[in-house]
Amino acid sequence: MTEAALLSEYRAPRPGELETAGRLLSESFIFPRTWGAGITASSEPETLRVLVENGEMNAAAMVHPWRQYFGGQPIASSGPGALAVAPEARGKGVATRLLRHILDEGRAAGVPLSVLYPASRQLYAKAGYAPGGWRISRLFDPAKIGMRKPELPVRRMTEADHAAVRALHDRAARLTNGWLGRPEYRWKSLLGSGDELRAGWIVEQQGEAVGYAVTSVVLRGEKRLLQVEDQAALNPAAAKSLLSFIGGQAFQAHGLLWHGGSFEIIDALLPENAHKIEIDRWLEWCLRIADVPAALEARGYPESLDTELHLDVADDWYPENCGRFLVTIRGGKADVKRGGEGRVRIDVRALATLYASHRAPSEVMMTGALCGPPCDIEQLGFAFRGPASGMADMF
Repeated sequence: MTEAALLSEYRAPRPGELETAGRLLSESFIFPRTWGAGITASSEPETLRVLVENGEMNAAAMVHPWRQYFGGQPIASSGPGALAVAPEARGKGVATRLLRHILDEGRAAGVPLSVLYPASRQLYAKAGYAPGGWRISRLFDPAKIGMRKPELPVRRMTEADHAAVRALHDRAARLTNGWLGRPEYRWKSLLGSGDELRAGWIVEQQGEAVGYAVTSVVLRGEKRLLQVEDQAALNPAAAKSLLSFIGGQAFQAHGLLWHGGSFEIIDALLPENAHKIEIDRWLEWCLRIADVPAALEARGYPESLDTELHLDVADDWYPENCGRFLVTIRGGKADVKRGGEGRVRIDVRALATLYASHRAPSEVMMTGALCGPPCDIEQLGFAFRGPASGMADMF
């Protein structure tokens, strides 16, 4: 059956359809029915989307309204998660159609980016997604931290601290690439869930919050792990104090589980025991540039850079993203106009990987998705140079 022959509806589920959406999620991910029902019951109504074709619900997904930080700027980014296709509808292009609807909806709302964790790299590559950064879960023995009493005072987080924690997260995120700016419901889940196994901690310096961490307990059989779900520190003293405090707290645990990107403070601060860190899980998330001009103008760039990029972009899905763009970078900002000489030929997927500061141009060129004169490629590297992208959030 061709797509044109389908009577297709992409929308939020109606109240009577939540049970069907929950069942679809459970069947797609091979979990008990209660798992999918729990997702639909706890999710914000505006985040759920379903694809109904010829009267049948063939697919469902959550679409998180993130803001993702690149070059010091938070940029609107849709986050498809738990994308599920009914077993009987697989192999018919349903997932691709759902992704197209999600991206179209985002573009229409002025959302230039989309980020996700790929269950199938091939599927998402066809939709224009490309590797954007890492989420690495480090596991190590807290006794190996080898640090003394925290330099700065650490106290338990209260509800009165939540606004300061969000502001601190924003300040820290602007120094990185890839961190997520969370919507209200996500912060509520992290800070106000009432989970008895979760706790928050604040590091203070001269009466100001300069660091925080949210920890929880993970049970794996008979082993208890202390998990650092989220953390941020604004200076070395705050980072050392967090690590010392958490290490002391985790002393009775079987291990400390720390989520983050390819570089985390524990990598730099563990005295002589970096080789003792195990990689518990290693995930590469993907980024899609849905609106090339808007995305390039929303990002931040090195303040000292004054250059022009002459791009010729290819995108299999959006003609509006294709063709020549002249990108003038000055004072940390970009101005994008149609035209230019098109000296750098680049696929939208390769552009996403560079945009995220995930890989260098020389590495991307090896894929065949980027080519151009050496001097232009060098300027491309200067433009997107920055901290290696990563995130602690999982969705």
